[in-house]
Amino acid sequence: MLTDRRCFRARAAAALALSLALAPRPAAAGPWSFGLAGAVVSDFRYAGIDPYPERFEPSTVGLISAERPAGGVLSVRVETGYLRFERDVPLAGIPEDAADSQRLSAHFVPVSLGLRVRTPLLAESRGRAFVQVAPTFFWTGLNRHDVIRQGGFREPVTTTEKEYSIGRWLPGWSAAAGFEIPVVDRLGAECAVRYLASARIGRRSLDGLSAEDYRGLDQFALAFGLNWTP
Repeated sequence: MLTDRRCFRARAAAALALSLALAPRPAAAGPWSFGLAGAVVSDFRYAGIDPYPERFEPSTVGLISAERPAGGVLSVRVETGYLRFERDVPLAGIPEDAADSQRLSAHFVPVSLGLRVRTPLLAESRGRAFVQVAPTFFWTGLNRHDVIRQGGFREPVTTTEKEYSIGRWLPGWSAAAGFEIPVVDRLGAECAVRYLASARIGRRSLDGLSAEDYRGLDQFALAFGLNWTP
């Protein structure tokens, strides 16, 4: 685990160093543009041991961005978004006094500041390829919703619902590679493969009784978006 943390910190530090080293001069800045994007995200293996990890099914993420050309092929880009995973937890073999049903969810809010590098315009399609990298902080929340039913057999059935949640900031990084084309005046479209990575959530207890070692994000996503320049 210590080795994993050192490797992760090294990658995050490298992303930050690259962004700072390539940061453009303010005098070269151009007009801002703004973007909206949606992406399909790979399944999130949040706990357990391979080859049988505990996991969430693939989900979707929404992103908004602001970008400013910085001279040449470089642009400074700010992004944030929202990503949520949910699953019903199987309760077979759990003692009778435990929950009758249990739903676990995880949500992430990434906030990043990095660089996008574009190739020169391609004459045939008027489009261009790009890559981007950014240090990223993730607000991370875990939530568990328990439903407990008691009674029956000549007794009224009562239902009790309990909510448990934790939240914390996690360091990480994000990257993307894709292709963008103009659609109409001031409006463009893009398609990209994205990668999101965060530090491990760590060993946490949602109910104050039992603890579990939760992993961080290690997700690939296929994204489509629109960019608008006022």
